[in-house]
Amino acid sequence: MNWPRILAGLIGLAASVINAAEREITWVLLPDRPPLYLLKADKTPETPAELGEGISDRAIMLVAAKLPQYRHRFIRADLQRMWGEIERGHNLCNISVLRTPDRGKFAYFTPSIVLPPLALVVRKDRLSQFNVGGKPASLTALIAKPELTGAFTAKRSYTTPVDALIDRPSDGARRVVDTSSGQLLRLIAAGSIDYTLEYPFIVAYHQKTQPFEHELALQAVPEIPDVFALNAICTRNAWGKQALQDIDAALIALSATETFRNITAPWMPADIQHKYRPRFDQFYNGHTQPIRLTD
Repeated sequence: MNWPRILAGLIGLAASVINAAEREITWVLLPDRPPLYLLKADKTPETPAELGEGISDRAIMLVAAKLPQYRHRFIRADLQRMWGEIERGHNLCNISVLRTPDRGKFAYFTPSIVLPPLALVVRKDRLSQFNVGGKPASLTALIAKPELTGAFTAKRSYTTPVDALIDRPSDGARRVVDTSSGQLLRLIAAGSIDYTLEYPFIVAYHQKTQPFEHELALQAVPEIPDVFALNAICTRNAWGKQALQDIDAALIALSATETFRNITAPWMPADIQHKYRPRFDQFYNGHTQPIRLTD
């Protein structure tokens, strides 16, 4: 029996198994965030072709087409579970989250998609409570009002400065675990809480699919930037570093295409698209150089 040849074969087989594992990306889908994610028939896809028509779904599909060297797998979770798994070192990626210093301890980041700003969401019949001298009140001022209750999703970032405001000890704001899509919006409509922050297109989606008990209103928040840059992420380890570098290369190529630049168009009113298109183009025009990741 030719033991050296058998041993060499076993080593080669083991190497191919390891390589196969390394050439796999598991994407986390967040179905509680429509229309960023819209699962077809509420089923977890087995291939990129089975992804839905949500903004993030489409982005993943386009990125996956640029990375045929990887097998693309999909799991569904909420933000709390996703970040818990990433913090424990599980090999995962996501296409559309905000970057924060704390998240940077557990994940690598690269810019992916740009969105219009978050807005303050309140009941329309109570809008006057959220203005000072005819102008929108700041989030700082609202949180300081003990008679108002703001609620914000646990483990979600609303930008680092806003997170700092929300997470200060206060009776006026709290983090909650969403148990269903659009839960905080419906609590506002019912009068159980007074306000939250959300993307206008997400509010419009829920209003269209299941109208609210009372009409909601949106207004600008002084502390919120005028556009939101979302990021692709992968777990902060050797696997994630290589995977994100490859995802970044795909995003650089896609950022030059009208298909990717218009990825939000089906969910945005024409006036919003027109208003923010120059800023969107500025974002995508700036994504031309490979990301430099440090350990």
